[in-house]
Amino acid sequence: MRVSIDDLNRCANISACQLQISRFDHYDGMPSEEAPPSGHPTMLNASDGTLWFATRKGVAIVDPVHMPQNTVAPPVAIESLTIDDVDTPTPTGEIELGSSHTRFTFNYIGLSYTVPQKVHYRYMLEGFDHNWIAAGTRRTAYYTNLPPGHYSFRVQASNNDGMWSTTDATIRFHITPPFYRRLWFYAVLALLIAAIVYLLYRLRVRRLQSQFNAVLAERNRIAREIHDTLAQDFVGVSLQLEVAAQFLNRENLPAASEQINRTRKLVRDGIADARQSI
Repeated sequence: MRVSIDDLNRCANISACQLQISRFDHYDGMPSEEAPPSGHPTMLNASDGTLWFATRKGVAIVDPVHMPQNTVAPPVAIESLTIDDVDTPTPTGEIELGSSHTRFTFNYIGLSYTVPQKVHYRYMLEGFDHNWIAAGTRRTAYYTNLPPGHYSFRVQASNNDGMWSTTDATIRFHITPPFYRRLWFYAVLALLIAAIVYLLYRLRVRRLQSQFNAVLAERNRIAREIHDTLAQDFVGVSLQLEVAAQFLNRENLPAASEQINRTRKLVRDGIADARQSI
């Protein structure tokens, strides 16, 4: 592995520091990535400045001074977008998708041909992921059951020496919410609830009004009945008292007494009728 001394010094004082490390393997000419058992010398700093490394399959010689480094950041491209196992043409702008889709697969590739087996990737789905996701050499990203919203899928690639691309490959898409999660549906639902509440209120008012009218009609009927009965009884009592007064003027006490008894009976009957009506 190779790392810059400046990066080592910088990361010595920073806990959350990521080193830019270049790893050498058989793609770079290493006879083997396995070293001999511990306890035996595995490295030699030769007098000419070269480094000799012992491996299980021979010696690897490295010249740190004349070691080439790939400084070309690889461009990256998104090859295809697969939605629910159906390939979708790579769009140039934002695409709009329905809420019924559940599986999203992004296929991408980094265009570095020096050691293509050592191209690494990282991606992020803005609107869902909070940080970059290191994908290693994997060239596919999977997402399932994304909620409605606006998304941007971004991917970057690094070459065999860890040089990351400066320009992202991006796909923007929008997942529309289902009809029952849209504003117009909430507005219609609110209006429908308000209409139902108003209808129930009007029905209750109509029922109360009908009950009130029935009670008022019954009260009017009873009032008329009591008025007619009491008026008739009072007229009868008045006539009976007039007759009794005439008998008293003639000093016909037996007839006056009998007339008063009739009047008393008429009053009792009138009281009984009034109580029955009430």
